[in-house]
Order: sequence, then C-alpha cells, then structure tokens
Amino acid sequence: MSLIGPTTLVLLLSIGSVCPEVNRNNGKGKVMANYPDALEDFKGNQLWNRVVCDCTLYYNYKDGGRLYLQPDIVVWNDPEDPDNPPDIVEGENFPVLWVCEIKYGKKKEDEWDIEKLKHLLDQEVANFGCWLDILFEFAQTGNGIAWDRKEKIWTCVARLPPRGSD
Repeated sequence: MSLIGPTTLVLLLSIGSVCPEVNRNNGKGKVMANYPDALEDFKGNQLWNRVVCDCTLYYNYKDGGRLYLQPDIVVWNDPEDPDNPPDIVEGENFPVLWVCEIKYGKKKEDEWDIEKLKHLLDQEVANFGCWLDILFEFAQTGNGIAWDRKEKIWTCVARLPPRGSD
C-alpha cells in the first residue's frame, strides 16, 4: 500500500500541470456562495470547499431527457454572483471548473463515463474533464503516469512505479 503514495503525489502534480485553470486556483480551497436559507450568522459569508466528491451534476441527454451524474471528484469554479448561485434553482449546476471520473483496473476507457463527460463539456457545465484509471500493476519504465488528451478531456492511466525505483 505504501507504493501508492508517491504515484498519487505525481498524479496530483500532473493534474495541476495539464489543467492551468486548476493550477490557477491552487491554494484557493474555498468558494463563496450565499444561500438565502442560511443561519443568521452565516448570511453573506458562506464558504464552501472547492473540491468535492460524488456531488450531483445535471445535463441534457441526446434524447431530450434531463439526467444527472455524480462524478468522483469535482473542482468548483467561482460563481459570477456569490449572492445568487445558479444551483439555487432545482436542477441547475454550480459552476464547475474540472470534473473527474476514477476507475480501478479497467485497462481501457469506459465509454459511458467518457460520453457523460462529453455532455458536461459540450453543455458548458464543466470546463475540463478527466478520466483516471488506476491500475494495480507495475510500470515497465518511467513514473507510471501516462496522459493523453482528447479535446477537453484528459485521460490518465496510473501504474505503480517500476520495481526497485526510488
């Protein structure tokens, strides 16, 4: 299990380098969004975590239906008007900077996940997407991280560093 630590660190550094907007918000761990039903002491000063897991995002499917998904990781963008966040309306989305689906041991892209990510990007629900596959096998060479870009979706396969590497 300790071998995953360095790979995860390299992976997180890689994400920041391939998505400049994520890197721009590095260190800005909160977004402001003020909702009217807040407790009195929190009115006008509501801060929310910028990075969340398994939140609900809505999109329109090609058959006209309104669907939702719950990505593994979401990085929120700053709303244009913090006092009127768009998700105050049921079925609307808070602005999304970056969204990521994580799989373990798939060894090939999950077409349904890629299709959902494309819907989010095409409908400008999110600015960037990432499909990450973590394989529990050793890389032959390098650091075990391989990136590819398909339009605004970055795909990544992460393997453990080669045996005997530092």
